[in-house]
Amino acid sequence: MLEAYKNALEAGDLIYAALSAQNYCYHSFFCGTNLEEVESELAKYGRAIEQMKQDLTLNTNRIYRQVVANLLGKSDQPTELIGEFYNEEKMVPRHFERGEKLLLFDVFLNKLI
Repeated sequence: MLEAYKNALEAGDLIYAALSAQNYCYHSFFCGTNLEEVESELAKYGRAIEQMKQDLTLNTNRIYRQVVANLLGKSDQPTELIGEFYNEEKMVPRHFERGEKLLLFDVFLNKLI
């Protein structure tokens, strides 16, 4: 996936580059990569995705950054996706309004973990 990210950047395809970077992080998380490493990769690629102005993918990144922060004990509310990176109380209604079903899936899937 990182090769796809690099190739997409070289081709100027920012949408695909952002998706490839986030999918790399997503798969690292679900494959059981050390959470500190996942946290670092999410931060690194989150900055890149933000520079590419890919807001939907950036929101996915923020959800997973908050999940990882919660799992690492870096949140006052570990059962809620509310913290430094994401606020479910603010964002979930927005996702519903905009029909952002994949973002809603990511939120609710991770609340089950």
